[in-house]
Amino acid sequence: MACSLVTPPPTPPFPSWSQLELSADEPNQSPQAPLPPLTHTLHHKETSVLSLAADERWIFSGSQGMHIYVWDRDTFQVDRLLEGHTGSVLCLEVSVERKWLFSASGDSTIRIWSTSTLTPIYVLTPYADYNSGDIFSLTYSPSIKTLFFGCQNTSLQWFDFTPGSKDFIANASKENPHELGQLMPPNYQASRKPHKFFDSEPQPAGRPATSRPSPLITPSTSSKHLPGSASPPWPESPKSDLDPEPKVLAVPPDNWIPSAHHGYIYCIALVYAVDTQPFAVPGSQKTVQLVSGSGDEDVKLWSYTANSSDNTANMQHLHTFHSNSGAVLSILSSHGTIIAGCQDGHVKIWDLETKTLVRTIIAHEGVDILSLSAVDRELYVCSANGCIQRFSCSFDLGGCWKAHSGATLSSIIIPSRKASKLGVDAHSDSLDLVTGASDNKLKVWAVQRPPKRTTGHLQMASNRSDTLQPSTSVKTIHAYDADEITPNDTMIHALSQFTSFPSVSTQSLHAEDCRQAAIWLKKCLTQFGAESQLIYGVEGKNPVVLGNFRGTESKTRKPRILFYGHYDVIASGAASGWDTEPFVLTGLNGYLYGRGVSDNKGPTLAVACAASELLARRALDVDLVMLIEGEEEAGSPDVHSGVDGGAATEPMMDMVKLLAKLSEGSQIAIPAFYDNVRARSKEEDDTFKVLADITGRTPQSFSARWTEPSLSVHSINDSGLGNSTIIPGRVRAKISLRIVPDQDPPTIIDSLSTCVKSIFAGLHSPNSLEIHIDRTADWWIGNLDHPLFKALDRAIEEEWGVKPLRIREGGSIPSIPWLEKEFGCPAVHLPMGQSSDHAHLRNERISLNNLRKGKAVVSRFFEQMSPRAAL
Repeated sequence: MACSLVTPPPTPPFPSWSQLELSADEPNQSPQAPLPPLTHTLHHKETSVLSLAADERWIFSGSQGMHIYVWDRDTFQVDRLLEGHTGSVLCLEVSVERKWLFSASGDSTIRIWSTSTLTPIYVLTPYADYNSGDIFSLTYSPSIKTLFFGCQNTSLQWFDFTPGSKDFIANASKENPHELGQLMPPNYQASRKPHKFFDSEPQPAGRPATSRPSPLITPSTSSKHLPGSASPPWPESPKSDLDPEPKVLAVPPDNWIPSAHHGYIYCIALVYAVDTQPFAVPGSQKTVQLVSGSGDEDVKLWSYTANSSDNTANMQHLHTFHSNSGAVLSILSSHGTIIAGCQDGHVKIWDLETKTLVRTIIAHEGVDILSLSAVDRELYVCSANGCIQRFSCSFDLGGCWKAHSGATLSSIIIPSRKASKLGVDAHSDSLDLVTGASDNKLKVWAVQRPPKRTTGHLQMASNRSDTLQPSTSVKTIHAYDADEITPNDTMIHALSQFTSFPSVSTQSLHAEDCRQAAIWLKKCLTQFGAESQLIYGVEGKNPVVLGNFRGTESKTRKPRILFYGHYDVIASGAASGWDTEPFVLTGLNGYLYGRGVSDNKGPTLAVACAASELLARRALDVDLVMLIEGEEEAGSPDVHSGVDGGAATEPMMDMVKLLAKLSEGSQIAIPAFYDNVRARSKEEDDTFKVLADITGRTPQSFSARWTEPSLSVHSINDSGLGNSTIIPGRVRAKISLRIVPDQDPPTIIDSLSTCVKSIFAGLHSPNSLEIHIDRTADWWIGNLDHPLFKALDRAIEEEWGVKPLRIREGGSIPSIPWLEKEFGCPAVHLPMGQSSDHAHLRNERISLNNLRKGKAVVSRFFEQMSPRAAL
């Protein structure tokens, strides 16, 4: 409800308008860590820093002036210059296990150097010889020993260094077939023919002009003296007659795709799965995936199989992502996502599983994104204006600083060797961000690995009889430490990981956490034996996780059961209000504490584990489809009005005249509101009497809570900013209505709107009123006489040894009645938690016994639904 009022001065202003809503947005604020300190600045000699790579000892920087600078990581001094390219060194990559450095250049060659001796090993020429143009990008796969690179002539090429591969055999030494490459003859020269198109202006977008002072490819030397350099002087290591000459390799004709893109291939990267390991096709250790970005505004996903019998089928195009944001100048893959830096300051993020665009970051409007680096889902974006931006795992801006006076062209993140000098222990969490720019400088920034999500642990707090207090004795149990992992251990271990995701659907701050929770759940269901996938619907909403457990094949038709749940949770509120960490599963006095353990992550995993155990015993005789959504909690109030509304008169009703007139005591004062309410059955009245004898409460209290509609006022907000001397000009109230069988939602909405307007008209106020209906859900009640209910009854009684009570419960699950109508089959609702579990409140918990027995009940239910059980 909204009202607006304009009053003439000097009359004190009155509330000008109020609004009636059903849900509230919570603030989305991401705390920013301090900006990383600059620890060292290194200078190129009058040349831009185009590319970077590093190993444990050296930092390698490729220059626009054809040389590769080798910096000692301990002293930050130049040890030597690697010479040999006759064009700008556009990209570098280190193979740690082979101790190789790959360098690609505007001279249309790739050179391979030893990082141990800093001497040249090979010169690789692309197919199509020097008509390939500049080689802008390369990446090396250590698992299949294959180098991939992208060229200016739009071709994608590769070379397999595995001994015995067809590439090895085609380039084997004539003197020794077990060695790779032909010796470079003395005074070897291979002219690079000027290309009418590639060697003309304008230069490629976002890239500096390549330098080609000489049309020759010359033998490599190990170092070069630069006169006029700062003290100490650049080292000079004259070439020795004993220094090896590089061997010449050529890409075979089968190893290229001539028009992989419709533009220059500026960037290329291996695809990494969710667990940060290079992607590998199941069942094959010789297949990898990679992505390439181009001036045609596209990112392409490729699959490469090593040693394929069909040489032309080695590389397959799987998918094209359209950036629609100009040329794709930088790219990386991290935790199941593909991240692309584009012209005009856009960063595109796609989900690898669903091929869906999940986010567009406008880092700097109109400024090219030239380099990307990431560590543990934290992203560093380097732009042509010299700025670096840091984004969190949820892609919120966590810092921005001016790093260079020129365009930031390259960046890498490596483990730090100087962290101890900054007062930080030299461990894996201390990192260096190295950046290079057109201001001829390299800069080293001390960065910290972002805090890790606590996963795979169950913290067991010491035994206390009253409240949870901070404990000095906390035992951490790893599920894998046990000699034998039981099915229940698997469930608790999985729940500890699932709980660690703050998958709060009502806050955009946690949008990426929700997506990561969905990816994790999809992977978990797969490991449990289901065929699982992610399904995206409305843009900007969280995906649905769909898992399918296929039961044992038989001649008899199997029942198919659909389980509905959700992986999103309500916000935890202030951490100080919890006695444990909200997103760390903690055990105490027989309960598991953590946000979502009761609603709904614990029950979801219990069902999945029950199906998995039956599947392992070949005793799953039903098909189970698990539909787990990520938007169920969107719009939910902190307390379920469906659970607690109607049990007592709410004091907020007296705060506003209009709201007060909507109720009389515990009764709703909307005309004809109760006309269609279904009368209670005798069985329900008998159940209420039994519960009254057990609890000491009145039967009417259960009736009010479970069978009667209710109206709840959730909040009243105003525009007065909390100042007691200011009369606010805007007031907004949020209410909800719980309906019961057989009330009709459209009819109730019309009755509510008419009633509110009538009451407001009776106030004769000059203010204006607006009414907004944000969310609706139909009522649902189960068919107690259906065989499904009876089977569940038997399963509960067999497991617990007592006959269950059939009760009603409030709470909105809009999908249930819709699914019933859509599939034409009944739904049953099995709660595993207790009314004291604090769902949606602080210190949410679930009984460990309830969770385990809940899983056992589900297992018994599946067995009773088996066609064999009916024989």
